[in-house]
Amino acid sequence: RYPPLSQVAIAASPREHIRVWLAGLAANGSLAAAQNALGAGPAHIIGVTAYSADLHIGELPDTLAIAAPELIVIVGGFDNPDAETHQPLFELARIFGQALTRTAPAQRPAVVYAGNRWASPRVVDFLQSVAGSKVEALENVQPAPDIYQSTGLIQAVNFQYWRLCRRIEGIKDLSRWVTSPAHITTLESTFSQLVRVWMETNSLSHLHGLYTAPAWW
Repeated sequence: RYPPLSQVAIAASPREHIRVWLAGLAANGSLAAAQNALGAGPAHIIGVTAYSADLHIGELPDTLAIAAPELIVIVGGFDNPDAETHQPLFELARIFGQALTRTAPAQRPAVVYAGNRWASPRVVDFLQSVAGSKVEALENVQPAPDIYQSTGLIQAVNFQYWRLCRRIEGIKDLSRWVTSPAHITTLESTFSQLVRVWMETNSLSHLHGLYTAPAWW
């Protein structure tokens, strides 16, 4: 054998990354922060909508129907209690809410909100009333200038990935192969776990691993 191997680990992804449509206010602000956060999870951004004063529903319903996103992420604004700063978020939520009402219930994607926390109750309540399903409110991806929070969004994407994986035929059989409770993770998460296991198994104080993929490393 070359190179000599003492341990082998195999991981497989049961499905492609989640198809995400991202909507937000500032291209260089919250949208950029959300894009960076999504890059650390099993997400494939298939479309981006940036708010502008002349933004209207237009062909958005047809565009979403063709793109078929599995998750819509809405972001925007720092954590500011000033009600005047909330209006663009409300308008963005209204436009996407209207688009969702024109989408067949079985085809509607999940929706999460990771913007200004002071606007969250109204945005989430409105989207839930039109989407017909629960809309999750997450921590703001950019609560203040130069402050970024990605954990909440990454966890939401991972959960959505797990939920969609559960629908795949044969997943229940695969679940019996591991110690209960079985948990489906992404290849990225599996790689991190394997690095930690290798470090502990070999009593190493430090271990660095490099994960490579077609689009990033």
